[in-house]
Amino acid sequence: MYNKVILMGRITHDLELKTTPSGANVCSFSIAVDRRFQQKGEEKKSDFFNIVAWRQQADFVTRYFGKGRMILVEGELQTRSYTDKNGMNVRVTEVIADRLCFTGEKAQNAVDFFSEIAPCGALGNFMLDESSESIFRFKHHYITRALDSDILCELLSAVSEKRSVWITVRSSEWEVVPLKIFSSVQSGREWLMAYSPGVHEIRSYRIDFITGVRIGEIAPRFDELRGVLSGIQQNMWGVACSKRARAQRVEFLIYIGENEEHIYLRLLREKRCGTVERIDQHTARFSAELTDSAEIRSWIRTFTGRIIQLDFGENLLRDDMQKMYEIYGIGGG
Repeated sequence: MYNKVILMGRITHDLELKTTPSGANVCSFSIAVDRRFQQKGEEKKSDFFNIVAWRQQADFVTRYFGKGRMILVEGELQTRSYTDKNGMNVRVTEVIADRLCFTGEKAQNAVDFFSEIAPCGALGNFMLDESSESIFRFKHHYITRALDSDILCELLSAVSEKRSVWITVRSSEWEVVPLKIFSSVQSGREWLMAYSPGVHEIRSYRIDFITGVRIGEIAPRFDELRGVLSGIQQNMWGVACSKRARAQRVEFLIYIGENEEHIYLRLLREKRCGTVERIDQHTARFSAELTDSAEIRSWIRTFTGRIIQLDFGENLLRDDMQKMYEIYGIGGG
C-alpha cells in the first residue's frame, strides 16, 4: 500500500503555532491549489486542502510562511472523526505534512542543482510543469529532500532579502554575502556560494559544515556580486570557483554506435557549461573551458571505451584513461 500526497498552493489564512498538553507543537492550516484545467471562458477554480504540521515542521512553517505565501507540501492523507459542540459526528480528511518547503517565490535564483539531468519523479515533473523557468534540475529517480533545515532557511531568507550573514564553521565565524545554494542531487551535498569580504572573492562553503547563521545588514553590492557569480559559472563544472584562475580547455571526441542515440542525448543533457557538437552519425565532440578541470574527471571516466580522442591538459587523467583501456582490453584511447 502507498499513501503519498504532493501539493503546491497558497496558504489561506494567518498561521498560529499551538502546543498540545503533551508539549508537542502543531500548526493546522489550509492551502488553495489551482486546478490545472478549466473549461474555456470559466474562471480559474481552486481546491482547498487541510494541512497539519507537527513539531519541527510546525515550527518551520510558522516561522517562514504566512497568509498568501506559496508552499510545497509532501505528506500522507489521514482521516479522523470527532463530535462537534452540537453533538454531530464530523469526519475530516487532512494531509499530515512530512516535509514543507519553499517554491519558486522563495528559492527563485537561489538554488542551483549542479548535477544536470532530466527531471524525474512526481515532484520533479510537477515543479517543471508549473514553473516558467527551470529552478530545479534532477539527476536520479528520487525526490530530492525538502529545503527544511534551519540553516538552509536562514540562508534562503538572506538571499531573498539581499542581506549579509555571519556563518559559524568549525568554531570560527565569518561574515559573507550569500548568493546561491548549489545542491548535488547525486550526493545530496549542498554548498553555499558566497562572497567573502575578508578575502575579496566568491567562495563555496559546505552547508553541512555550517553550524550557525546570523542574519546581517542589507548587502548593497548583492546584485553586482550575483552578476560576478553568473560570469564565473560559465567556467564552473561543480562548485570550485575562482575569478582569478585561468580557464583550461577540456575536449574529447566520443563514438556513438548504431541505435545509441541515447549517448548523444546524454551529452546534451549533462553538458552543463560545456558545448556539444555532432560531427557525423557516429561521432560527437564535447568541449568546455573550466577553471578547475579536476571536477570533470569522474564524469569523463563514465565514457571509457567510447572516447576516441581526448584533449585534456592534465596528464594524470590521460594516463589514468590509458590504463583503464589496457586493463579492460579496449582499443583506442
